[in-house]
Amino acid sequence: MVNADEASQGEGAEDSPAAETIAHLFHEHNRALVGYLRARLRSEQEAKEVAQEAYVRLLQAPATTVRADIGQRVTFSRPARRLSVAAVDPRIAESWRDGTLQYVGEPLEDVVSDVNRYSRRKIVVAPALLQSRFTGTVSTADVGDWLAALQQIFPVDVVDQGSKGILIQSRDNNGTRK
Repeated sequence: MVNADEASQGEGAEDSPAAETIAHLFHEHNRALVGYLRARLRSEQEAKEVAQEAYVRLLQAPATTVRADIGQRVTFSRPARRLSVAAVDPRIAESWRDGTLQYVGEPLEDVVSDVNRYSRRKIVVAPALLQSRFTGTVSTADVGDWLAALQQIFPVDVVDQGSKGILIQSRDNNGTRK
């Protein structure tokens, strides 16, 4: 696990205001971050590794300042490779603690990434659907029910691929798979 001294002592980091900010983030939020990740990943060691990777990536990232206030969140768009700030309902953001994942206009790729933490089998989204927007609720105890409902709500098929996991793919207008 990275410690605050290491976080602020990266190559050339001692003079960097970003390194000071990251060291401050580490001191103020690391315990909460690891706790959150431990609950999501169900592993203390994985939580520490993911947190450490986040701090390393922050130290290596180009300096970009994005500020979020209470009731806002920062998201990263992979295709656009940029950060953006959006409003968030705190009740939705914390719903995972009660076994419910709630989403408003989130890319299906991100939703499935979260759901995979609770699924016994890996779920994969077909490339054409990765950026499809999902608004809804997923019970972490009933991932199978969510997958079944997904087929009723969206023009998708959920395909059991045996040892390869589960694939969410497009369905054409005639109800046949693409």
